[in-house]
Amino acid sequence: QWLDKQLALPATLHMPNVPDVIEKSHPSHYTRVEAWLQIALTKPDQLRQRVAFALSEILVTSMHHPNLDTAPLELANYYDILVRNAFGNYRDMLEEVAKSPVMGVYLSHMSNEKPDPARNIRSDENFAREVLQLFTIGLVQLNEDGTEILDKQGNTIPSYDQNTIEAFARVFTGWSSPGEYWNRKKKDLLNPMQAFEEYHDTAPKKLLNNVVLPANQTAQQDLTAALDNIFQHQNVAPFISKQLIQRLVTSNPSTEYVARVSRERLLLGDSFCHLSGEDGTALAYNAQGGDGCISVTANVAPKLCAEFQKACTAGNYVQALGMHENLMPLHIALFLEPSPAGTKYAASLLGLCEAEARLPVVPLNKSTAERVEAALKDVG
Repeated sequence: QWLDKQLALPATLHMPNVPDVIEKSHPSHYTRVEAWLQIALTKPDQLRQRVAFALSEILVTSMHHPNLDTAPLELANYYDILVRNAFGNYRDMLEEVAKSPVMGVYLSHMSNEKPDPARNIRSDENFAREVLQLFTIGLVQLNEDGTEILDKQGNTIPSYDQNTIEAFARVFTGWSSPGEYWNRKKKDLLNPMQAFEEYHDTAPKKLLNNVVLPANQTAQQDLTAALDNIFQHQNVAPFISKQLIQRLVTSNPSTEYVARVSRERLLLGDSFCHLSGEDGTALAYNAQGGDGCISVTANVAPKLCAEFQKACTAGNYVQALGMHENLMPLHIALFLEPSPAGTKYAASLLGLCEAEARLPVVPLNKSTAERVEAALKDVG
């Protein structure tokens, strides 16, 4: 099956594939982009590469930075973090991103020092602000279906405040380019940043949901606890899931059909089961708070549809996106003509019933039958 094969394929990494400039012994950003295009267009692990590209539009870095404009291999190495973790755990990837020297340069938490009023040093807030606002939870509190939580006056509720940012800024102190010396002039932008404990803030820090990190923790202990604190926030799943859906499925998932899930849940409570009635919208429906789908496609591809729903139920929307993409041509083909004609024909190809149609069901025309047969073969 296509999806199983895609998930099992080894990752095609970008840094080893960046060629040198012709007649020169070094790569450039042009050859880095050339490598990206070759991998995106020709390599077998297409699903992984598409998810990595979607993640790169969320966990953003750029060559348009004065200290990264001559670092093509280093930027390719950062991109490989997203490639390796495309099918993995978002929390694990976030730690790699936080320790990446490229991200450390881009969002300026490399060589971020603990506060020292006497020397007029304040911890840099750039990465702390972006990791909350853009990488994980967003600006306002969300329901599990992605809708905004409102107060009694109908206003949105901030996810965090300036005090929270300052606390996270102090968490991300004490990390710099690996080596013997702090903040050395020649930076190593390929290997993960190293903790220098003498520059790390060891005071208590109040984070999200009133969680307080105790005093005298190491830089790694604070980093681990802080990323766990972020990852456990209720906003992460709807905030990131919606962005992945927008980049991999549809740019506008908030249809009235999907949005009514939140209204129904408020009216009927969590004990009420919310099911999509259409296979093509099941991914968005699940991501916005639904519980499943009354599936037509499951009549002819039961195992794949069950695995898709299990991934959604587990909150593994990266895997679910790939499954949805694999099944979508079949979803479409089965409804090219009035249902259940397409499903009956597909079932006959599998030997589950006779191909003969009886009124009110009529036989499929030849081109539709060919589409159904091809889609069924493609999903395995």
